[in-house]
Amino acid sequence: MQEEENNTIQDLIQATDENSGETNSLLEHSLQQQAKNGETAEQQLETADKTFNEVKGVSAGIKDLVEKLSPQEIGDGAVFTVKGLKGDTGDKGDTGEIGEKGDMGETGGIGDTGIQGEKGDKGDTGINGITGLQGEKGLKGDKGDKGNDGSKGKDGSSDTAEEIKTKLESLKTGLDYDSLSNAPDIQQIMSVYGKQASKTVSLTELDGVNISTPTNAQVLKYNSTTSQWENGAGGGGGTVGPGTINELAYFDTANTVASLAVATYPSLVELAYVKGVTSAIQTQLGLKAPLASPTFTGTVVLPNSQALVTPVLGTPTSATLTNATGLPLTTGVTGNLPVTNLNSGTSASAATFWRGDGTWATPGGGITRSISSIAINTTAGATAITDYVYKCTATLTLTLPTAVGNTNLYTIKNTGGTTTIDCNGAQTIDGSTTATLSVANTSLTLVSDNTNWLVV
Repeated sequence: MQEEENNTIQDLIQATDENSGETNSLLEHSLQQQAKNGETAEQQLETADKTFNEVKGVSAGIKDLVEKLSPQEIGDGAVFTVKGLKGDTGDKGDTGEIGEKGDMGETGGIGDTGIQGEKGDKGDTGINGITGLQGEKGLKGDKGDKGNDGSKGKDGSSDTAEEIKTKLESLKTGLDYDSLSNAPDIQQIMSVYGKQASKTVSLTELDGVNISTPTNAQVLKYNSTTSQWENGAGGGGGTVGPGTINELAYFDTANTVASLAVATYPSLVELAYVKGVTSAIQTQLGLKAPLASPTFTGTVVLPNSQALVTPVLGTPTSATLTNATGLPLTTGVTGNLPVTNLNSGTSASAATFWRGDGTWATPGGGITRSISSIAINTTAGATAITDYVYKCTATLTLTLPTAVGNTNLYTIKNTGGTTTIDCNGAQTIDGSTTATLSVANTSLTLVSDNTNWLVV
């Protein structure tokens, strides 16, 4: 245990008695480094003093540590050396110069290019030669010798052309060209004219065709038993007709199609009435109301502009007569008519009555007088049974209300400036559209004739 502690101490400090020399070397090194860094003497002294205090502090710490150790732990003759601070890394030495590169031998020069000769002028285009004259036409050759006379032909038929035609037409199986004796080859005849050989043949000359006593309306039908085309009755094996236009067709026998009489069955015109039907007709008819005493459910909507002629509506639960006309007030209306139905109830009160001109008014004897002083443009009042007096104190325009249905009295007095009295729309004052009061303390009194205004 004692040995391990001594080893630990040895790891921390090194025994030496040359502390002063170590310190001086450290200070000298620090001063040299500062001088190399360009510091002033004053800065070097400050740094040296700082370094000395740091070393002094380390030495004091070691001294305290040594005093705490027993003599057995230290041993006789032990000497402690303080390891100095690690010096700064020395400057890196200069890099040696790179040796010079040997000279490169010179490249031989390229010989000069010879001068290119000048291009020769283009030669002139030669003149085209003259076209030679066309040679003369050769002489016509001599005429050949006359050929030998041909063999004499056989005597012809004594039949006339019409008789020959009749005989040819009587041949039911047609004329077989190949069976004619001494007939020229058809291929040779056509090659003379530069055309392909062809000839008209009858059905009987075709292979696989067996015609036997043909009659009108017969057709060719293939017989798989004989492998022949044979003549016979129409292709369907049945008969069409007789028929009538626009009548329905039906099979009156297994092989015959005829018409259905319109007396019993519908015509095509009648069938066209159901064109466009999208469901069962009986179902649609069942949804229709009968003509006599129909019973409706839900809402019944009549077409526009339909009139009910002398209907008896009975006593309906409710009805809306927004656009109804001709309703008799004596028998068709019961109860009280709401006030709002008369001119929307405007001016209606317990002290007014409904006048013949369609307004609510106060009974006679209750005329109201309204006196106003105005200095700006103003529209005169129009309350019924009211006399209006306007004192105009500045230049302004007073606009009258409509004269239609107006029974009021209007007095306008000018007390300063110019007063212009204007009408509503195209109405007039004694025939003029306006009246003017330009003299102070003059006035006009106006009443309506239900169309225009009059000065009184």
